[in-house]
Amino acid sequence: YVSLRAFGRIIHFDTAEEAAAAIARFRAASAEEQKAMASSQLKCSKCGAKFRVTRKGKSARQQVVDRLEDHEETCVVCPAPTL
Repeated sequence: YVSLRAFGRIIHFDTAEEAAAAIARFRAASAEEQKAMASSQLKCSKCGAKFRVTRKGKSARQQVVDRLEDHEETCVVCPAPTL
């Protein structure tokens, strides 16, 4: 597996070529398309579970990112290569 951190998430790919292709698709997209791809909603890259920030501030967002990373380490659903 190849894992990339993007937009506060870890995204898993089976090969480096798949990761490079996803990055190329993102960079080739228009600004509006990139905005749609880069959702501010944090979710597990394996199972799609959503993690919401309910409080304001950087530390609140970092706590949610930490919870997401902990979840992704133990998530048993097969990873889906998405960006």
